Amino acid sequence: MFAPIEFISDVLDQHLGEFSRRHPALELEFLSGAARPDLLHDKLDVIIHPDVPEDSSLVAVKLCGGRADYYASPAYLDQHGEPQHPSELYHHVCIAELRQDRRVRPWLYHDGRETRETRIKPRYRCDSVTTARSLVEQGLGIAMLPVFLCEAPLRDGQMMQLFSGQHRVSHEVFAIYSSRRLKPRKLAVFLDFLREVLPEEV
Repeated sequence: MFAPIEFISDVLDQHLGEFSRRHPALELEFLSGAARPDLLHDKLDVIIHPDVPEDSSLVAVKLCGGRADYYASPAYLDQHGEPQHPSELYHHVCIAELRQDRRVRPWLYHDGRETRETRIKPRYRCDSVTTARSLVEQGLGIAMLPVFLCEAPLRDGQMMQLFSGQHRVSHEVFAIYSSRRLKPRKLAVFLDFLREVLPEEV
C-alpha cells in the first residue's frame, strides 16, 4: 500500500495495530512519500490518495472525506497584513503544493453554495504538505493545507486559520487499485477495515 506520509502518520497509524491483530496471517508493506508511485509498475495493491486517476484501467473507491483550509503564521500576518477574502491571496506570498505532474494544485475556496478557484502566484512550490506547513510556521507565507495536519500548530499558536474557516473546502480520499486483475482478498479485507475505522472526514 502507498499513501502520503502525512496521511499514514496522522490518520492511519492509530489503526494499523488493530488491523494486524485481526489478521495475523497477512504480511503488510506500507510505502509513503511525496510523489505518488505507479500502481502497476511498482506492483502495489492499493494507493490511498486524494487525486482521481486519469487511467481508465484503475478503480477509485471513496474511503472518506478530507478538508483543507488556509493558514499563515502570526509573524507573517503582522508583517504583510491579513487577507479578508481568498481573492486577495494573489497579492500575498503563497506556498503551493505540487501534484505528481509538478503542476500546482489549484487553490479552491467555498463561497456560499459554490466552490471557486482563486488565482495565486506562488513563491514556494512543495511536493510535500509537511514541507509547506513548515514554511508557514517559519513565517514565509500562506498555504492551503489539510485540516488534520494543522491542528497541533493551531493549538500551539504557531499558525492561524484565515477567513475564520468560512472558505474551507472538502474533497474526497480514494483507494485506488487496478481493474486489470482480480481484487485480492487481502485488499478487500483492508478496504473494509478502513471504511470501518476512518471518520467521515479527516
